[in-house]
Amino acid sequence: MTAPNRSTIWREFCSFIEWENRFILTSEMQGFVDWLKETSSKYALDLDANSNTFYRCRSEHYLWKNYPVGSGETADVYGPLPCKEMGPPPREKAKGQRVNPEGMAYLYVALSEKTAIAEMRPWLGAELTIGIFSNIEPIRVIDVSRCEPQPEFVHLFDSGAEDPAVMETRIWGSINRAFSTPKEPDGMGVRYLATQYLAEVFKAAGYDALGYMSALDREGGNLAVFCPHKLQCHDTYSVVVDQVEYRSRRQGWP
Repeated sequence: MTAPNRSTIWREFCSFIEWENRFILTSEMQGFVDWLKETSSKYALDLDANSNTFYRCRSEHYLWKNYPVGSGETADVYGPLPCKEMGPPPREKAKGQRVNPEGMAYLYVALSEKTAIAEMRPWLGAELTIGIFSNIEPIRVIDVSRCEPQPEFVHLFDSGAEDPAVMETRIWGSINRAFSTPKEPDGMGVRYLATQYLAEVFKAAGYDALGYMSALDREGGNLAVFCPHKLQCHDTYSVVVDQVEYRSRRQGWP
């Protein structure tokens, strides 16, 4: 294994996967992937069974037939989705996302209700279902959210990027940013190819899930679970979005 010699290698890897070859790597790119596998242990996190609570949000609701409404009467009412509907989609309906390739159904959950809702990018008045999950088995997570996210065009002219420790921090920070950044609804699907490839590398290395920061909730985090059967939904409830807030700052311009 040869360590990379520049911080821009992640951006070069993304370009290679997107536009040159998606299945066969050059020796340099394979060396980079091997280095990532080797250094990934620094970001590994082992979670004991039933040690954490996770949240998943969906925009749909459910028609509960013959639901008890009191006085011995029943009615058909709309309410939150049942737990059985809160898992990942069937693989034939699984669209490619930032972690899973098309046809591979992973479970995306958040570390808080607030983050789960933010990831949906809902509108005022949106009615949502929240599912509460716990990990019923131990899971091993590669948590790239522990790395400070880096700008998209990272330190191109900074000689300090050649320092091995700084370079490693910048590369993993760029990877965190790549996993956390959502693709525009009409964006090109190729933008997720590099993160999908890397997720498969981590899955093959024995990780059960990948943790990354939320780009829609500054203090939030997410988990993409490669083995959805290791998490279980044990309750659901409905929420209504009654406030959406955006803050901005004016950027300088030459």
